[in-house]
Amino acid sequence: MSYQIKLCLDFYLFWSTFAAGASGFALPSLLSALNTKGSGAAANTRLVDVLAEYADENLRAVVKVLDFLEPAKKYSIDDLEKSEVSLRHSLEMSLKSLQECGDRELYVHYSPIIMDSTAKCGQLARSIKKVRHNENCLKEYYCASQLSLENIIETLSQAVRLFQDSLNKAEARAARTQRMQKQRVSAGHDSVVRGSRRRRSDRIRTFEPPN
Repeated sequence: MSYQIKLCLDFYLFWSTFAAGASGFALPSLLSALNTKGSGAAANTRLVDVLAEYADENLRAVVKVLDFLEPAKKYSIDDLEKSEVSLRHSLEMSLKSLQECGDRELYVHYSPIIMDSTAKCGQLARSIKKVRHNENCLKEYYCASQLSLENIIETLSQAVRLFQDSLNKAEARAARTQRMQKQRVSAGHDSVVRGSRRRRSDRIRTFEPPN
């Protein structure tokens, strides 16, 4: 993904707009950068349209990340973190109550279940810690210290969807141009054939009628 973002940055910095000559941009401005239009004859052309028009296979492949970004948008790391803390606390209180109830049979039956669930909460907590680390790395990489992981994912998802839409339009234009070229070639061929037929017909009509 960093390769594609770098391309966006390069195009943005050298695009013939008010932003030309800028030293860089942060992730929060990515969407506005992609929607930036040119000047003069390119006044209706956005940066994302230029990217789509000249995208190679590597850049086109960026739309595949939507398969990962879209499902990720359904979850909140903050909610997961709060749920894990709450669940672990409930399990600890349940185990304590079970120990204090004095019922050996209940303790033997339920304590392994509670302990296993507590261990899984610990695994979840470690996973959340890794996600938090990755979140901080993304914030630093994208110069987005004020954005949450959810905001970063949402911004990237919108940017890729914007690019995907421009790709579809570019492909539609290319297909339309190809059809028009074929029609012109076909029309030119038909004109040549009709002209040839007219010339043959003219030659036939120049013959003197038989006596």
